[in-house]
Amino acid sequence: MEELNPVQRRILEVLGAKKDERPEFDEALADRIQSHMEESLRDVAEALGERGKIYVSKRDLAGVLACEAQWLDDAERDFEWNAAVAKGTVVHKALELAVFGDDSLEHTDLVDKALERVAASDQGLALWLDQIDPAELGELKSAAVSLLSQAEEILPPLRKEWRPVLESRVKAELNGGRIALVGRVDLTLGRVEGRRAGKVVVDLKTGSEAEDHLHHLRFYALLELLRMRVPPRMVATIYLESASVRHEEVTEHTLQAAAERVIRGVRRIFELKNDTDADPVKRPGPSCGWCRLLGQCEEGTSYLAEARERQGW
Repeated sequence: MEELNPVQRRILEVLGAKKDERPEFDEALADRIQSHMEESLRDVAEALGERGKIYVSKRDLAGVLACEAQWLDDAERDFEWNAAVAKGTVVHKALELAVFGDDSLEHTDLVDKALERVAASDQGLALWLDQIDPAELGELKSAAVSLLSQAEEILPPLRKEWRPVLESRVKAELNGGRIALVGRVDLTLGRVEGRRAGKVVVDLKTGSEAEDHLHHLRFYALLELLRMRVPPRMVATIYLESASVRHEEVTEHTLQAAAERVIRGVRRIFELKNDTDADPVKRPGPSCGWCRLLGQCEEGTSYLAEARERQGW
């Protein structure tokens, strides 16, 4: 077996647990939480009508519970590919190829294959790649290779008996399917065994820690509970650039907190999309720096000016 480096050992120690250390959850927990969510959102479901449906992702929740004005502006625009989004997509596909394909390929070859696969599966990305100049494509490939190298350095080799799954789509439906909670999980390890929680849900991130990252993981834990009736044992974020891991044991309390956050977010998303009198609230924060409304937002401009002064930019 390949010798692990200190970071890999640390991550393995954090994520691993013997079978008798894995918690069992009350069989009625999923029913209680789902019933509470459906009752709390009954009026929203009724307003949607028999054929109406609303889809909510972790990004929607993070956006609407932060700055409503920015979220609404983003929601009303068509999705546009950019280098940052494409880089993450390509790296995740390259990791998938490395784990389940030919792990002898060099990183540059894995990135090239990943680009081919994701472009073939998404016409929008394929068109975007055709339009960028060779220098920008080279920068994208270089950044993806760098991230892939970082991931390989810090992630322990994923053994098949851990049942690793990369880029899995998950969905949970409420109120007869009229409210759908959707997500795509970077990595899951383990499986449910009876009422015993055996899964670990992992997000792979670039950049620094942010409070939203924990909320994202709790959202995934809630989806897993609603889908499988048993939650994951643990959620964790692995930060590729800093080679650090932030983790949390999943408890009934964290699941209830995630459910309440979803209720608040779904209700506000529905109101902003369907009530012409709803006035989106502006909540300035770090995302002001890349908000397209910044030029007409006094709150965001003031926030950034104060942040620059505090930090001596």
